[in-house]
Amino acid sequence: MRRKIIVISDLHIGGENAPSNLDYIVSFLKNLNPKEHTNLIIAGDMFDRWAHPIDNTPPSFEVMKNANSSFWNALNNCSMHENISVFYMNGNHDQEMTQVDLTGNGEITHIDPDTYWATFGRNVYVDHGHCIDLFNAPGHSDNDEIQYPLGYFKTRLNHSIKHIPMHRDYHLDNAKAQVIEKLWLSQNIEKVSKTELDELLSSISEILLQGLKKDILYAFGLHDEFLLRGIYCNMPENYYNLFDKVSYEYVLENYRGFVDRFYYHQLLPSLFSESYDPLIVPWKAFSKSIDVIRTGGLGWFAEVISSKYNPRVIVFGHTHMNQIKEIDYVKTSEENLNYNFKRTYANSGCWCSNDFGPNTTSIYYDELDELLSRNLDIRIRL
Repeated sequence: MRRKIIVISDLHIGGENAPSNLDYIVSFLKNLNPKEHTNLIIAGDMFDRWAHPIDNTPPSFEVMKNANSSFWNALNNCSMHENISVFYMNGNHDQEMTQVDLTGNGEITHIDPDTYWATFGRNVYVDHGHCIDLFNAPGHSDNDEIQYPLGYFKTRLNHSIKHIPMHRDYHLDNAKAQVIEKLWLSQNIEKVSKTELDELLSSISEILLQGLKKDILYAFGLHDEFLLRGIYCNMPENYYNLFDKVSYEYVLENYRGFVDRFYYHQLLPSLFSESYDPLIVPWKAFSKSIDVIRTGGLGWFAEVISSKYNPRVIVFGHTHMNQIKEIDYVKTSEENLNYNFKRTYANSGCWCSNDFGPNTTSIYYDELDELLSRNLDIRIRL
């Protein structure tokens, strides 16, 4: 059976980066051909509970759904068609969507990347891509009281103040550059001791937290770091626990282990499918994970996924960088027939508000039965 796979991501509906006009995405959904067998995958950040000022309480997903009914109705109408299957994967800006009822008149299936791959993928691997982004990967505070990565509080801050040109994240970006250089220069070191690794992870955390602290102090015109206890971030409705608001003093004190957790629980498991030695540091990958935007996007992680799963197409979102590139060639064998096929990485861009309309790369992959699936058909709509 011929099946089309369509991937979109990063709509950020409900946040301050939401599309100024939903007509683009509503028209896109309405024009899907109901006669074609299609998997429509929304690869994360469909809604946005991050891009809100710190003195606002981010609304619930139900409120955002109701406030954007034209989109939600169009999406549900797609899922009502017999030939169209709609799947949703979490991003970082809507990480709690696993708790939300997505049922409507049709059926929208929440699914994680590995389950989609195992069940439907065969040739296509899809993920939001934030799992290897230090500030945005799934994480929490040192004592588990706050179930958000550090990037959540940085994002809330950046939507709360007006920066002078080129000063947004100024000190943190400099700190990231310092850390990336430090890791890059260590690539010839094959293995470190446990003590050395612990010291490295701790030092990286301290450098980055100091950069973030300087940006917060500058943003609010503060000269004493103790005044940070008076800067609060209002937490979302239906939050995981009883916190109504969290001070930035608390944030800086309770994320000292965020680099350690990321390294052991996110980066290494994402890079290696089998047992691995954590003392053999993947220096290049680690350096790129510090800032996936300024190091060129997620093409390097697509190469990792390509080696682990051997898909023909890898699609990520998250970076808002619409990209498509050939990774390499693979020679394989099936029924004693040898053939080559390309591996392709694509990023689905974003639908956020900007002066030029959607910054999207819509990936259409026509997957045929196994005997015919040797030809890759990717069409790009910019």
